[in-house]
Amino acid sequence: MPEPMVELLDPVGALPNRRFPLVPRLGNIYGTSVGFRVQWTSFDVFMKRIQELLQERYGIDKITWMFTGSDGSSIGKRAARGRSDATVWAKEYDRVASASDWAIVGLAA
Repeated sequence: MPEPMVELLDPVGALPNRRFPLVPRLGNIYGTSVGFRVQWTSFDVFMKRIQELLQERYGIDKITWMFTGSDGSSIGKRAARGRSDATVWAKEYDRVASASDWAIVGLAA
């Protein structure tokens, strides 16, 4: 059986399409901690529903949030600021990684 792959398509055609192997499926996630990276305004509403489902169905122990959008503080959460400051971003990713067993850091439509 061939290795499962995901194909990334560039909508503007600036880069060639690329294929990457999928990471192995997680085992039992019951009682684990998860990190969420939220980038778009109001996307936290969608992720709150994901949080509810993970807690109800899988007993997720803890969720650590990371807001990377320019308007993160307006939704009452901690936000990483300064897109050009790699140190700020590295510390924020380290904070989420150290508090999480696994994470959802990117979703696309």
